[in-house]
Amino acid sequence: MKKCKVIFLGFLLVIGLSSLLAVDNVEEVNQGIKIEDPQEKSLERMASEYATAGDSLFAIPDYAGAFVEYQNAYKTYEKAITDITPFDEELKKMANNLYSSATNAKMYDKAVVWGEKYLEFAPNDEAVVRNVATIYAVGLKQNEKSIEVWTKYDTANNANTAKLAIADRYSRMKEYEKSIIWYKKAYEQSKDADLFEKIADLYIKLKKNADAVKTYEDFLASNPSESDLFKTYKNLGTLYNKLKDVDKAILNFEKAIELNSDPQITLFLVSNYYDKKNYNKAINYANILISNNPNNADALYFRALSYYYNNDKNSAKTDFEKITSNPKYGKSASDFINLINQGR
Repeated sequence: MKKCKVIFLGFLLVIGLSSLLAVDNVEEVNQGIKIEDPQEKSLERMASEYATAGDSLFAIPDYAGAFVEYQNAYKTYEKAITDITPFDEELKKMANNLYSSATNAKMYDKAVVWGEKYLEFAPNDEAVVRNVATIYAVGLKQNEKSIEVWTKYDTANNANTAKLAIADRYSRMKEYEKSIIWYKKAYEQSKDADLFEKIADLYIKLKKNADAVKTYEDFLASNPSESDLFKTYKNLGTLYNKLKDVDKAILNFEKAIELNSDPQITLFLVSNYYDKKNYNKAINYANILISNNPNNADALYFRALSYYYNNDKNSAKTDFEKITSNPKYGKSASDFINLINQGR
């Protein structure tokens, strides 16, 4: 019996020791695990959590709410900067997120601030440059700041797109002289002959007609390519027409269509030679149009008129009969047919 008691007591002792050891182990484990206080989180982790919260709000979309979280993330990443970890990529991403969320929230004053901050990290991002410049000009009515953004980009990248944007902004501001300067800079870089039309138009607005003409004449003297030559003669003809100098307009338009066909220019020559009572030339140019498009009502009408006043009534009647159902010319054509039938 005593032996049984000893065994039982020994069993209890083992259980008791095991329990104590288990408790002791748990205490050791608990001592090894440090329960993290929210205030002791790393700055990097806090910044990341702010950024994640911003992403969630942006997706809803709650752009204003996202802006707040991204701003918290940016500021926290700044505090976390060390010599070893500058967090440049994270700051760049947050600046872009701040710019995007502010833009979408129509908080334009903040959008330009963060757009320019982002450009400090990514100075070659032309899409953001364009958007920031547009917000300054259109959203905030700050044209000079818009030009400043483009000028900074052009200085760094020698970008023709920047020169064109600056020229266009000055033109919209009606500062035509400055616009001309930048269009000329753009031409020097791109050699785009179409820019001469813009420059000439600006000279017209400045009432400097002679300078407008000289712009094209200087270009013609530079031995341009055939395609540029065509554009220039066409533009110069258009310019002379604006200046009410029809003879010089005709001269340049004829030079243009010698290089390349153009139905609009050809019709101008038809109608103006008709107005000048030079019916043979009007007929010749109308023939060009009709050979390419037999149903060209404008050309048929002016050719019929030219035939009529050139005393070729039969040819006139033939052309008039082709357009009697035309909404624009039908009634007049029918009237002329009646006159011809009356021998008049």
